[in-house]
Amino acid sequence: QVGLVFMPTLLQFAIRSMDFIHVAEARILCIIVGTNGVVVNKVIETRQPVTRDELEKISRHITAEFSGMTLDAIRRRLIGLTEAERAQRDAMLQKAISLGIEAVNDLAPVEHELYVEGAASILTKPEYADGDALRKTFLALQEKEKLIDLLNSCLSEDGLQILIGSETDFTQVHNFSVVARRYGSHSAPLGMVGIIGPMRMEYARMAPLVDYLGRALTRKIEEEQEQQQ
Repeated sequence: QVGLVFMPTLLQFAIRSMDFIHVAEARILCIIVGTNGVVVNKVIETRQPVTRDELEKISRHITAEFSGMTLDAIRRRLIGLTEAERAQRDAMLQKAISLGIEAVNDLAPVEHELYVEGAASILTKPEYADGDALRKTFLALQEKEKLIDLLNSCLSEDGLQILIGSETDFTQVHNFSVVARRYGSHSAPLGMVGIIGPMRMEYARMAPLVDYLGRALTRKIEEEQEQQQ
């Protein structure tokens, strides 16, 4: 079997808070804390002067309005404001909108992180003894975008998931099965762990292993979050 670890793009993480700190003339440090404990720092170049008092108010306003939302949703919400809607806000809130857009715009690449390990292990499987089948299998493992789409579609589901053959287009075409489980909190999943292998894999052994690994990662993350609070 081949091991998989999947992390969605940073823009899919929900935020707990967003703080702005003046660090130099025309430069502001934005500190974003995710509900999953991830901390992201970004330096923003400002086009208009903002006082420290205004930054404190902006931090409180953005945190209160957007806490629990994903960075992608925040970006779409702020960019989607019309000129008329912006004009209705006072000067401080207009600065908050501008800083918020700068904070989440181009914050992270759109690519997801997918780690694939153990591909050589399929050499021992009788299903892939045929040279052509083996070649197709290795080519399939290179189709990371399709694997990412498959795992991303599982991210909203809790518990252990087993996808066999015809249950998805990807597994059907390549005669694969996938056993996966998400890790992270219920409100803000961090990613997926799993294995991919032949449809005749040892589910009785592999499924509990993946389930245990997902639960263990979740417990570790929750413990670290409690220590940070």
